[in-house]
Formats: sequence, structure tokens, C-alpha cells
Amino acid sequence: MKILQLIPDLHYTGSAKQMATLALGLPRERFQVQIAVLRETQRAPDCGMTEMLRHGGVPVHVLGKPRRFPFVAAWNLRRLVHSFHPDVIHVWGGSCLRVLTLAGPVPPVVAADMLPARRNFVAEWWERWLLKRPARIVARGEAEADRYRRAGAPAANIIPIAPAIPRLPFFQESQDRLASLSPERTRFVLCAGSMEPHRGFRNAIWTLDILNILFDDLHLLLVGDGPDRANLERFARGIQLRDRVHFIKARADIRPFLDRAELIWVPSVGDCGLSITLEAMAAGKPVVASNVPSLRAIIRDGETGFLIPPGEKVALGRRTRELLRNPDLARRMGESGRRLAASYTPGNFIARIAEVYRGIAA
Repeated sequence: MKILQLIPDLHYTGSAKQMATLALGLPRERFQVQIAVLRETQRAPDCGMTEMLRHGGVPVHVLGKPRRFPFVAAWNLRRLVHSFHPDVIHVWGGSCLRVLTLAGPVPPVVAADMLPARRNFVAEWWERWLLKRPARIVARGEAEADRYRRAGAPAANIIPIAPAIPRLPFFQESQDRLASLSPERTRFVLCAGSMEPHRGFRNAIWTLDILNILFDDLHLLLVGDGPDRANLERFARGIQLRDRVHFIKARADIRPFLDRAELIWVPSVGDCGLSITLEAMAAGKPVVASNVPSLRAIIRDGETGFLIPPGEKVALGRRTRELLRNPDLARRMGESGRRLAASYTPGNFIARIAEVYRGIAA
């Protein structure tokens, strides 16, 4: 069976990691997979994801360039569909589905990650129309499935499937970058993900400033890239925290940073952060996260981590202080999270998605 994965880019986002786990893990004797990327990846870390996929035997096609008119990508996608003849197209994100709509008649479509972290009411009518087009929509659990139903997707087309904790190759660059930090900086908290306002990283920096009074050896690792990075760097400099906030480029493997951190912050003000939360739990680290639907579904408040109201800097600081002053509590939470995360295996995820492919292709 031929599967075409369509994704906006190969930045190290949760969607790209899920897609790569799927593309590399589907049985080669039954599935032939190719990847189409809407935008050319130009930053050096992105090339690592592309090379990893190609080295794993998965062809990657770039359909357009940044800022190009979407009809260019749609035309190239149409040509790729005609040459590859996929049985199923798996689209990741609304931008991909819009380009696919421009490309004309296509095989059955499976969609994932179609809902924005924060609602755009101006475009809601367009979103409702798009959500009726895929044959199946994969939701990362019941909370997201409910969001799809409320957004107008047909209930019969929605399939809740738990995401996988990605197992991507280890890169020495992560260990080298961590080793470059001064050895006296002994305590770290970690945030990771695309640097956009809805991720709440500005609140994370602000919370570090609050905790500065109690913990003069506490530092923040911010791993990721995105449009808000320059603003965050200016903000950290403006409140004299630039030497304690460490901005690290996005990378496939953040395990060394997870291992070094004492706890993980997921301070989202939108419904996002599921991927880093699962990776943190798998690493046995306690999580302090915003109480949004997707995170509420996997974090047991007070057992595997703490849930706080979105945007509440004082609550984030209070829970962090509790964990830093009580290592036994942090260890128990981390171990509880590790046990819970053990069920989010790539094998289960790949098998369920393969079932969906076979069902709609039949």
C-alpha cells in the first residue's frame, strides 16, 4: 500500500516527530511511504530531520519555498500524486489540507493536527468546511476528539488514537550543547517546543524571575525555534535574566536536556504541549503544566505532575517551589509519570494508524 505523508515542514515539532515515527516504523513489506513538505527547510537543524528520513529509506519531496504562493505547492503536489499514485494521503495540519484541496481530486485522506492551539473565529467557517473533507480524522485522545466534534467534523469520521513517544536517533550535538553550559549551573527547569506566543514561554521567563528570590542557582532551558524567539530574548535581557535563560536551537533528540532538568514546564495558554509532556513523563520527570484539555487527559494532578490555570505565573512558581524543595515528591511523581507513559508506545500507534489506512483504502 502506498502512503503519502503531507506536512508543512520538517521542523522539530510534535507533529513532525509523530509523522517521522510513523513513516520510519510502518512495515516495509506492506507499506511504501513518501513524504511531501510544503515549504523548503532552510535552517540547519531541519536538515537533520530530512537526512534522517532519507537515510531511513523514506523519500522527501519539497513542494514549494517559503512565502511562495500556495498554487505552486498545489501544482507540484498534483504532479507527485499522479506519479506516485498513493492509496492514502495523510495530511498533518490545516495548511496541508488547504493545499491538497487546490490540487484537485485525490485518493482518500486521513487528517491529523487540524485544530489550531487557539481558535480563530474569523476562519471558523472555513475550518468547518475543511473538516468535512477527510475520510478519517485522527484525534490524540477523547479530549481532542470532542474539540473536533464541536468544530464541525462528522463524529463518524473521528478516531481517537493515543500518540507515540517518538524514538528518534540520538545526536551527539545535544550532549555537546549541554556540556557547554557552565558546571556551576546545577539546577535546571526545561521548556521545549515551537517559540510562539500561545506556548507561554514568556510566562516561564517571568516565573523564573519570581523564583530568583528563593533559588539563585535555578536556570531555564528553552529548546526550540520560532517567530517569538527574538521577543523572548529581548524580554529575558530586559529583566536581567539573560545569563540564566539558555536558548537552544530545536533538535530531534532532547533526551540529554530532559535528563539534566529537575522538572519540566508546559505553560501553554493554548491547547498544546502534548508531545513534550509525554517525553518528559517517559524520562521520569515531574511536569508542571497548564490545565488545558489535551494535557488534562494525560496528567493526573498531584500524582504524575501538577496542573495550573493557564497563564498563572504565581501558581507555576508555587508548584515549582514545592517540587524543588521536596525531592522525594518529585521522584515519586516522575516514577508515576514513567509508568503511565509506558503505554504510549510507537508500536501501538503505528498499528492503529495502519488499521485506519487499510480500512479507508479498502
